[in-house]
Amino acid sequence: MTASAAFSAARAAVAERQILEQFVAEADAGRPVFQLMDAAGDYGVAAAMAGAEFLDEQKPARSQALYELISLTANCRRRHADILRLYQPAAFHLFYAPDGVATQRQLAKGLEWKNWPAALPEAVVRAAPIPTLEWLRKQAQSQAPEREKLRMLLPPLGWWLRAYNERQSVADFQAALGAMTANAALTGDEPTCLALLHALADTRAVQSLDFVLQQFRAATPERRAAAVESAGQILYPEPFEDTHGNTLDAARIHALPEFLRLTREETDATVLAKAGPAAESWMEEPQIGQAMLALFTRVSDALTQRNILFAVAKTRWPQRGQIIQRGLEATGNGVLGVALEAIAAHPLPELAPATLALLEAQKEIQPSLIDAAGALGDPHALPTLLRWLSREKNMALQLKLALALEKIPGAESSRALADLLNNSADPMIVEQLCRMASRREIQGATPTLVSLAEDLTAPLPIRCQAVWTLGRYQEPAARECLARLTRDPEKYFPAAGNALVPEGVEQARIYIPLARWRQGDTSTGAEITTRFASGTPSTQLVCLLAFAELRCDHPVISTALNSGDFAVLLGSVRAAGAAAPAKYSARLRALRASPVISVLSVSGLDTSRLSAALETSIHAGEQESAKP
Repeated sequence: MTASAAFSAARAAVAERQILEQFVAEADAGRPVFQLMDAAGDYGVAAAMAGAEFLDEQKPARSQALYELISLTANCRRRHADILRLYQPAAFHLFYAPDGVATQRQLAKGLEWKNWPAALPEAVVRAAPIPTLEWLRKQAQSQAPEREKLRMLLPPLGWWLRAYNERQSVADFQAALGAMTANAALTGDEPTCLALLHALADTRAVQSLDFVLQQFRAATPERRAAAVESAGQILYPEPFEDTHGNTLDAARIHALPEFLRLTREETDATVLAKAGPAAESWMEEPQIGQAMLALFTRVSDALTQRNILFAVAKTRWPQRGQIIQRGLEATGNGVLGVALEAIAAHPLPELAPATLALLEAQKEIQPSLIDAAGALGDPHALPTLLRWLSREKNMALQLKLALALEKIPGAESSRALADLLNNSADPMIVEQLCRMASRREIQGATPTLVSLAEDLTAPLPIRCQAVWTLGRYQEPAARECLARLTRDPEKYFPAAGNALVPEGVEQARIYIPLARWRQGDTSTGAEITTRFASGTPSTQLVCLLAFAELRCDHPVISTALNSGDFAVLLGSVRAAGAAAPAKYSARLRALRASPVISVLSVSGLDTSRLSAALETSIHAGEQESAKP
C-alpha cells in the first residue's frame, strides 16, 4: 500500500469511528438515528464490524439501532463471493475468511442475551451464519429450547432462504431445521411447530418431508394447513430440473398417497384451501387431477374452488376441462372469474359453448370474458366483441379487445383490426396493432403501414415496427415501400446532421434488409451481416430477435454466440434455440459449462435470465434431435 493510500485509509477509519460514536450516543439518548444510519451504512460491513464492540445487553435502544445497521450492511452477503472479493473486501473477509468467524461471533453475541432486540434475528441471519447455525443446533438438542426466540428467528431465516439469498449454508440450515423435527419440546408446541413448518417450506427441506407428511394427520386444522402448504412448496417443480437430473420425482411419488388421502377425507375449509396450490407440484399427474375434480365438486367454499382453478391454469391434468366447466357453473364469490382465466390458459373446445353463452348474456364489458373468448378463437364471439369495441373509449380495453380479435380467424376480425389501425391516433394502440399485423396478416393494413414507415414525423419505434411488419406482406405496395427505403435509407431515417448515427436510427435502418429477408429476398443476407458487424449491441440484439421471431438461421447467430456483450449473447442464445437448436446444441452446452456463465448463474446478476434461455434452447435441441 502506498503512503497516500495508507493515509486515506486511516482518515476513513477515523471518520467511521466518529460516526459510530455519534450513532451510539444518539441511540442512547433516544434520539432518531436515521441520518447517521445512512452515513454509517456508506462504510458497508466494516461499519457493522466496528459497531460490534458497542453492543450491550443493558443498552436495548442502542443495540436495536446497531442491529438495524448490521442488518442493513450485511445484506450484501447475498452477492456472489467473487463480487464481494472485488468490491467489498471487508465483507468477503467476514463471511469467507477463517478468522472472520470470530467477528461473526461478536456480531451475534446478542443470541445469548435474555431479551432480544427486535432487529437481532434478521441481522444475525445475514451477518453471522455460523453462530446462527450453532444456536439453532443447540435448540434442536435442548430439552428446554428457547421457543419464543426461535419463533422470532425462523421467519427472517425463511425469507432469506426463500429469496435465494443464502449462498454458503443452505444444506446446513436445512439439516439444522430437520434436527428440530425430532425434538418433542419443539414439535409439541403448536406455535413453534407452525413456525418450523413454514421454515421447512421456505428452505425446501425435502429431507424433512416425512415429518411434514405426518402433520397431515395433526389434531389441529392450523397445523394440517401449514403442513399442506409446506409440502407443496417443498415439492414444487424447479425449472429444468430434469435437465440436470436433480428431480423431486421420488419425493412426489412418496407424498402422493398421503396427499390424495387428505383431499378425500379432510373437511376443514382452511386446510382444503391449501390443497389447490400444493397440487401444482404434480403438474401432469392424472390422480391429482381426478382428486381436484372430486374436491371441487364436493366443497362449496369459494376460496378452495378458486385455488383449484388457479392450479388448473398452471397444470396439465387430463381433467382440467371438467374442472373449468364446474367453475363456469359455480356461483361462489369470484369463482367464475378465475374459471375464465383458466380458459385463457387452456382454451379447450368443449368450453366454448358455456363461454359464448356467458358472453352473449353480458351487457357490459367483462375483461376476463374478453381474454377467454380470444383464447378460444371462436368466430361466434365476434358480434359481442365488435359491439364492445365500437363503443369503448378506454385505451386499455381497446387493446384487450384487439388482442382477442387477433386470435379469432376470418375476414371479419381482420377488417375490424384494420379499421382500428387505420383510424387510431393513440401511439400505444398503433404500435401494438402493428405488432398484431406482423403476427397475423391483416387485409387492408398495408396502406397504413406504408404511411407509418415513411412518415418522418411518426415516433421511431412505431416506424421500426411498421417496416418490420411490411416484411410479412407480399402486396406490391409493401414491396415498393421497402424498395424505396432500401434505395435511400438516409432520407427516410436521417441522422439529423450528426457525425455519428444515433442508435435508434441505426436500428431502424437494419430493419429494412431484415424486412426484405422476411419477404423472401435472401440477397439481403450480406447487407444484414455488414450492418450487424458495425452495429451497437442494441442493434445486434434487434437483428437476433428478428431471426428468433422468424425461426430462421443466419450466420450472424453463430457470430453472436462468441460475443462478450451480455445482451448480444442473450439474443444469440434465443435465436439459436428458435432457429436451429439441434445445429447449435454443442455450442450451447459448451457455453453453459463455461466459467463465465457458471458464475453468472449463481451471482444474482443474471437479471435477464440468460441461464434460463440457455436451458430452453438446449432442451429445444434435444427435442429436435429426437425427431425421426
